[in-house]
Amino acid sequence: MRRFRFLLAEAISLVAISTFCAAQQGDEANVIGEVRVERGGFPPHRIEVNLESRGALVNTAYTDDEGKFIFYNLKANLYHLSINDPDYSPAQQTVEVMPFINRLILLQFTLVPKEEANSGAAAPARLGPNAHMMDNPASGQPQQRNVAGNPYLTNPAEYTKHFPKDAIKEFNRGGESQRKGKLDEATKHYLRCIALAPDFFPAHNDLGTTYLQEHDFSSARKEFDEVVKANPNDASAYFNLANVSLLSQQFQEGLDYVNRGLSKDPNSGKGLFIQGSLYRHLGRMPEAERSLRTALQADPTLANAHLELVNLYRQEENRGAIVAELQAFLKLYPNNPVAPRVKNMLEKLGATAR
Repeated sequence: MRRFRFLLAEAISLVAISTFCAAQQGDEANVIGEVRVERGGFPPHRIEVNLESRGALVNTAYTDDEGKFIFYNLKANLYHLSINDPDYSPAQQTVEVMPFINRLILLQFTLVPKEEANSGAAAPARLGPNAHMMDNPASGQPQQRNVAGNPYLTNPAEYTKHFPKDAIKEFNRGGESQRKGKLDEATKHYLRCIALAPDFFPAHNDLGTTYLQEHDFSSARKEFDEVVKANPNDASAYFNLANVSLLSQQFQEGLDYVNRGLSKDPNSGKGLFIQGSLYRHLGRMPEAERSLRTALQADPTLANAHLELVNLYRQEENRGAIVAELQAFLKLYPNNPVAPRVKNMLEKLGATAR
């Protein structure tokens, strides 16, 4: 279940850009982080991250459904970030914020799980593209893990107790294979998991993502439909269905799905990103731009949101806006694999990177 991966073909084929919150001031910076589990995916519950300076607590953030957290508008200073979660060994990092040099700082925590105190079975490793499917939508606060009335989702240990160990093993193997890009192998493991545990909806979800990666949209839709049936209150399932609709050019259908997802998780950057892409394809440009800008405020690391803005401005033949987006991308993502293509586009437009 890995990172809610999106395969927005048109977007990825052009450029990818990301920016920070538009309200950010020149003497302030944002710290954006991601929390992962060693040899796994994202933690199976939201993680509290504390921000301190000079021994005093400055702020507290909680990871979202993709392990991300953000501290906005920090003044120049030396900050200490710490995670003290009972399921993992303590983790900490120190970061020096200097807005006049860098106004967007990216961090990553890798957590080491502690031994399970009350269970010999380990929680399922969340290795596939949609690890967050085992969590509720982000609200900025920690939540009780009770999704759609499913009694098995109170905590990871309880979750594994209600499914065969062999099914969990197949699920974990599928996630590991998918992470390595071995999609055929991953599909076989997920199918074996489902054969052993038909109601294990995370396997349906990640199987859907493998089909999506292979552009088998009908099979992907079938699996995501199974997720919605098992877990109708999870916004991510609707976002996945919306993504399938987008890729198969069923734009109005996709908009219906994404709006249902956003009704459950209105601050999802990924959901707003898909919504903006769908609006653009439907020719609803003002709404598309608004959704994409809001997506960037919700998640400043969403590179594809800037890509979609470039697509939008190209349709509107707004050269100035295109140049501004491309220049912003190069400033924030100079080492991105598509950076050379972005430079080439700027050259064709008679502009240069700032």
